[in-house]
Amino acid sequence: MFSFQQSLGVVENIDTTSRQLRQALEDGKTIIVTTLQKFPAIARQMEELAGDPALEASVKVNQPENGRLTFDHVANDKIQEMIDTNFKFYKQITDDAEFEKHFLGWLFERYRQGPTGEGQP
Repeated sequence: MFSFQQSLGVVENIDTTSRQLRQALEDGKTIIVTTLQKFPAIARQMEELAGDPALEASVKVNQPENGRLTFDHVANDKIQEMIDTNFKFYKQITDDAEFEKHFLGWLFERYRQGPTGEGQP
């Protein structure tokens, strides 16, 4: 990895936000270094794609170009599902004041408990 870092503009370390990731992708960076834990939505998408037996079979038996077309189709469907689900949740929060109140109360209590459930330091 260190040898790649010596070539200016080849390696991009993503350590802050998804905007930084988007910029690296838009800039066509060759190597992007981050952790999947930083972007849990991406990790979930990868798990869902890995668990799709039809996609796996298609990629195995088809030419790479056809496998890629199938992959793109399945990945786009899963991304659209994620957007739809999150949009529905967003709408539920913004359209239902009572739900928003209860959800924010629940979220605040989880925040106060901290990641270990023992309270914030």
